[in-house]
Amino acid sequence: MVISHSSIKPTTLSGLLMVSYDYPSDTLLDGMKMGWDLGTGLNRKLASWKSLSNPSMGDFVYELDRRGLPKMVLRNGSAKCSGDRPWNGFRFGGTPEVKNNSILKPVFVSNV
Repeated sequence: MVISHSSIKPTTLSGLLMVSYDYPSDTLLDGMKMGWDLGTGLNRKLASWKSLSNPSMGDFVYELDRRGLPKMVLRNGSAKCSGDRPWNGFRFGGTPEVKNNSILKPVFVSNV
């Protein structure tokens, strides 16, 4: 979903207010990104819902921790539940291997 000013053409990117791929909520689809965009400061992360009927951000967050070597962490509020193993060149350590296929291709990019 893309939300834009009504006075701009749909193909114009300069007037975009929000692109939902930048805010993945609780679902990660093919082509979506997770982690920090260091150019814009945007942190894309997965977050649980408050409840089944309330889609606002809940207590659990899965995000990229940039302190030290980059690693994916699961947090419950401010408490870290898991995620001490950094990127090893193929995947984040301690996570199940995701085999490359035509739908999902995990890639790690650092724009430091």
